[in-house]
Amino acid sequence: MAKLELNFSGMEAYLEQLNRLGANVKEEAEKALIESGEIVSRELHERMKEHHVTGETESSIIEPKVEWKGTKASMRFGFNYKKGGEPALYLEKGRPHQKPTPVIKPALEAAEADVKAAQEEALKRAIERAQR
Repeated sequence: MAKLELNFSGMEAYLEQLNRLGANVKEEAEKALIESGEIVSRELHERMKEHHVTGETESSIIEPKVEWKGTKASMRFGFNYKKGGEPALYLEKGRPHQKPTPVIKPALEAAEADVKAAQEEALKRAIERAQR
């Protein structure tokens, strides 16, 4: 399972501006994380298409939810191994006679630039809403 965090590096100014405008920074950060998480989720589904046999493994992809620990927000991505996702474990780790063909880490890496852009855009929209 992988984790996506809202990376505030380079976005402190947006968060400070939201705070000065009296916006709910935690709520807006969560919206930004959800929006960027959807990008990763789509990428993960797309990568699973090349491994499609029955569709059961793809349907076991966990729909990410925001988790808060103090002021740190994150989302987990991966497969529910109890609900058809066990073959994904073999894709990720391989078997004695099967090389690993990971999908989670490559999906996160492929979506990285789009995730950062989506988070930044979501915070900009939040500022615009707060200014009205």
